[in-house]
Amino acid sequence: MESFAPALSETTYQRCLEKIIPEPNSGCWLWFGATNKKGYGHIRANGVWWLIHRFMYTYHKGPIPKGEVIRHTCDNSSCANPDHLLAGSAMENVLDQIRRGRFKPRQGICKPVEFYIERNEEWRKLLSR
Repeated sequence: MESFAPALSETTYQRCLEKIIPEPNSGCWLWFGATNKKGYGHIRANGVWWLIHRFMYTYHKGPIPKGEVIRHTCDNSSCANPDHLLAGSAMENVLDQIRRGRFKPRQGICKPVEFYIERNEEWRKLLSR
């Protein structure tokens, strides 16, 4: 498979595959390499640290659009399956978390998410999709 960026070599991709085990029930490709505190896998490629889901997205689908994040459709932070990854805005990512019951506002800083949804027409429209 041809890579979309010079830093994403076939050798690095093969190193990634050695640390991935497909999970047959969910379709997730579970990462068993190094992870950060939030459970996201990471790998060093040509002197650059990549989160594994961002690496796999870029390798399989091309560059991440400017200003966008990579979202997991499976809600599994250790998943590296490019079919479970899509680009989107940070707001879409938060809306995903709210819809799926995973949103955890920081204690003492944020009001409950319902406070914002009730007062923000844009959020209500997005959540109703």
